[in-house]
Amino acid sequence: MLIKVLTGKFGPLPDTMSAKVKEASVADLETWATRAGTATTLDEVFA
Repeated sequence: MLIKVLTGKFGPLPDTMSAKVKEASVADLETWATRAGTATTLDEVFA
């Protein structure tokens, strides 16, 4: 689901970021999902 949100907001994700999301813990996914709401770049999401 996070990949869909990020792709909708930022366009296609680099393969490395898609892999990072697929391998992430639930805690990381929750953090990134929260950041995705206000981030203006992918780097802000994954900071």
